[in-house]
Parts: sequence; C-alpha cells; structure tokens
Amino acid sequence: MTNNLGIVIRFSDTLGDVYFDTIGEHNKILEQAGAVFVGKFGQPVAKRYLKFSSTENSHVQLILIRRTPQGHYNAYQAEIESAQSTRPESKLIPPYIRKRKDIKCWFKIIHPLKLISQYRLGKWITKSSNFPLIASLYTSMSGLFYVIYDKSAYSEPVIRRAKRKNVKGKGSKRKKRDEETPIDTLEEAGFYPSNEFSFEDDDTWQ
Repeated sequence: MTNNLGIVIRFSDTLGDVYFDTIGEHNKILEQAGAVFVGKFGQPVAKRYLKFSSTENSHVQLILIRRTPQGHYNAYQAEIESAQSTRPESKLIPPYIRKRKDIKCWFKIIHPLKLISQYRLGKWITKSSNFPLIASLYTSMSGLFYVIYDKSAYSEPVIRRAKRKNVKGKGSKRKKRDEETPIDTLEEAGFYPSNEFSFEDDDTWQ
C-alpha cells in the first residue's frame, strides 16, 4: 500500500438527543493521557487497512468529517499511531462512548485532531471512484472512505449535482428529467476557507 493513505469517517456531535464536543473530548483525553482512541461506529474498516495503519512508517491519516448546520463540511485530521478491533483500556476512551458495545474499530492517535484547510481537503482523492473526496461527500451517503493524498490535485473541482425537476409534457401529462447544475468553486459547493490549520510547515504534505 501507499504511504499517503487516509481513512475518512463521518461523525456527528449528537448521540440521540445528547450533544457532545467530539473533537474536544478526544483532544482532552489525549492531552491528559498522551494518547486517545477514536472509535468507528457502523461499517467496519477493512482488516487490511487496520493492519496497514499499525505498520511502522505507514503514516496513515485519520480524517473525521462533520457536516455543519450551514451545509458545509469541516475536516479534522491526525496521524494514526495504531489500529485495532479489540476494545482499548477505558481511560483512553472519551467518557461519552466508554459504555458503547457496538464499536468494532479503534484508532489510536498521539497528536491532536486539528481542523484542516479546505485547500488541503481538496487534495484527498477517493480510492474507489478516483473522484475528489469533497465531491464524494455530496454524492455518497457512506460514512467511510479510503482516500489518497495527491499534492497535484486541483483543489477546486467542478462539482455537479443532479436535481429532479417536474417538466410539463404534452396535454396534462408531466414527466421528470435530470438537470445537472455545475458548481464551479468550493464556496458555491458549501465549503469555506479555513486558516486554522494547514500542512505548510510539514514537508511531507507539500
């Protein structure tokens, strides 16, 4: 496998009617204990990716994606130290998920999850489709993606959304057709620049 691999997981700050600061809770445990485990609900991560994530110098990146109430996406990233299917010790798990029994994949990180810029997010390519991740987020409901970091990727791809519209036919009949609406910039697609974090100081990601 390549050493520019990323594992993308969608997440929410709510479980039922209860709100949690997902990123804040994980980073708090990491600050206190020197490490924290991120659990993956639902669809399990393929065993080969779990194994590779624990390989020395694999540098697999964990990317957590959250859709905001405004409809755009925030992405938080940290390098995976190791991965496992067995439950880790409780002190390295955020309190709000310690009692959950339905988490089958765990990722250990030793560096804080940080918000990445939309410019960098635009350079992650989905392995299964070879499309930009930011396009896949809109066209797929999957909660899990495997991605490759491509520093040469165009960071503002044209994203096309299919819209269903009713169109008048002959007489009283009506039919439906698909109409594609081109979206030419990240801003139009619901992505907004963030300068809170970037890889400018890390030669690995130039």
